[in-house]
Amino acid sequence: MKLNLVIMIVSIILPLIIVFGLASSTTITTAYNNDDNDVILQNKVAIQLRLYPGSSTIKLFNQNVDNNEHMNLTYKVFTQNLLDKKSTTTTTTTKYSRLIPDQSSYIRQPESGIVYNPKEFVSFWSNITTTDVSNTAFIIEIRINNNNDDEVQQNTVNGYIRPFDANETNGFRKIPLLNSSSQNVVGEIEVNYLIIRPTGDDFNPLSDHYISIDDIQVAGHRGTGTGIRYDLPEKFIENTISAFNYACKNGAQMIELDVQLSLDRIPVIYHDFEVQTNFVNRHKCKKHEMIKIPLKDFTLHSLQQISTNFMPHVSKNVSMFSQSFETLEQVLNYTDPNCGIDVEIKYPSQKKNLQYESELGVELNEYVDRILNILFKYGGERPMFITSFHADLCSMIRLKQNKYHVGFLTSAKHWSTDPRDFSIESAVAFAQSMMIKAIVPVVDPILTSKTTTNGRYKYIDYVKQRKLGLYLWGNKINSHQIVMNLLDNGVDLLIFDRIDKIINETTFIIH
Repeated sequence: MKLNLVIMIVSIILPLIIVFGLASSTTITTAYNNDDNDVILQNKVAIQLRLYPGSSTIKLFNQNVDNNEHMNLTYKVFTQNLLDKKSTTTTTTTKYSRLIPDQSSYIRQPESGIVYNPKEFVSFWSNITTTDVSNTAFIIEIRINNNNDDEVQQNTVNGYIRPFDANETNGFRKIPLLNSSSQNVVGEIEVNYLIIRPTGDDFNPLSDHYISIDDIQVAGHRGTGTGIRYDLPEKFIENTISAFNYACKNGAQMIELDVQLSLDRIPVIYHDFEVQTNFVNRHKCKKHEMIKIPLKDFTLHSLQQISTNFMPHVSKNVSMFSQSFETLEQVLNYTDPNCGIDVEIKYPSQKKNLQYESELGVELNEYVDRILNILFKYGGERPMFITSFHADLCSMIRLKQNKYHVGFLTSAKHWSTDPRDFSIESAVAFAQSMMIKAIVPVVDPILTSKTTTNGRYKYIDYVKQRKLGLYLWGNKINSHQIVMNLLDNGVDLLIFDRIDKIINETTFIIH
C-alpha cells in the first residue's frame, strides 16, 4: 500500500518538475539567498511583473476597490507553458517582493494570496528558460472578498498576459479581468513589465570575483567637475580623458563619467541626452543659432565632426570640440590605470506626464550589453563600479554579470514616476530586493537628517545598519570640512566637483 502511494505521488510530481522546471529553479531560489554564483542569468530570462501604486492599478467595473471597507482583494501570479498540453498553472517559480525596507527580498507567494494595497509597489519575478519565453503566459488571479451583513461572498477574476515577444523589454499592459465563472469582462488591471535577457556571446559575463572599490573614498565628478574649469590654465572640460588624468594626479582616487550609445551603438562619454549644434546649410539655421538634437541620432564620426556647445555661456576662445565625445574604450585605454572609474550609464527615465527625458533609442538589453562588452574587454582589474538613475537598468546590470558592483543613483526628483526613487527608504528597499551593493543618493537629504540629540546623521546610520554601501554626490559637497565630516560619519564614497581644490586645499589623509 505504501509503495503504491509513493509511486502515485512521484507520478504526479515528476511531470510538474519537468514542465515547470522546478528542478532548475535553483537560480531564483539561491538568488534570494545571496548566492552570487547562481544569480547571474545563464540560458534563462528574468521576467518581472510590477503593480505600481495608484488607484487605477486594479479596477473593477461597478465596484469601488479602494474605498470600500467591506471589500478586500488578494491576488497571485501564475505561469503556464502554452505548448505543453499537460501543463497546469503554477506559482512555484514566481516570487514576489514588496517595496518595504528589510522586507523586500523576493519570497514565495503565500497560498492565500497577497493582500492588495493600492498604495504599494509589488514586483513578481520569474526566471524562464530562454527557449520557453515565447510559450509562457502569465495569469493573475484576484479573489474578491465582500463582507456585507455578516455574509462573506467570494468571487474570482483572472487576467491573462500573453507570452512576451522577442523585441519586448519594458512597458505597461492593461489586462482585462474576466469572471472565472461567466468569463465576462468585469474589470482591468494595469501591469508594468521588465524582461532581462542574458548577455550575448561577445564576452563572458562570469567572473570569479567582484572588483573591489572598498579602499576608495573620493571621486572626481566628471573628472575635474561640471562644465569647463576656467580657473585652470588648461581649462579642462568635463568628461574628457585630460580632465580625468588631471583629477587623478591631483587628489582623486576615482573619477565619475557618463556614458551612452551613439547611433552606431558605440559607448560615448557625454552627460546630456541632447547635443547643441548648428547645421547652417542643412537646417537653414541662422549663423550661430544652436539647435538641440538627441545624441542617439549621431554616429560617433558625426559627433566628433560637429560644432557643439554644451554650455550656453562657453567662451568662444575655448577650444573644446576636439576633445569632446571620447569613447569608453579610449577612456579605459588612456586614463591612468591606477585611477578607479564610476561608470554612470545614462538612459532616459519617464516623467509624471508620461513623457521621457529624451527619445528612446536602442533597446535596453542591447544598450546594457554594448557597454558591458567594452568594460569586460578593456576594464581589466581597474577598480570600477556601475551606477544609474534607471532602476531597471541597475537590475539588468546586477543579473547580467558578476564582476562589477552596482550602485542605484537617486535624486528624489519631483517628476519621477518610479517609487524606487521616491526616498532613501525606498531606494534601500529596492537595493535589498535586487542584492545591489550600494545606493548613491544626492547629499542634500543626508545633510538635513542630522539629529540634535547625538549629532549623528540619521540616514547615514539607517543605510549602514543595513550593510549597504553609501556613496554621495551633489553640489553641497563643496568644502574640505564637509568631506571629512561625511567620511568620519561612515559614508563610503563621495563624488564631487573641483576635487583638486578641495583635496589639496589642506592636508588630506585617506583613512
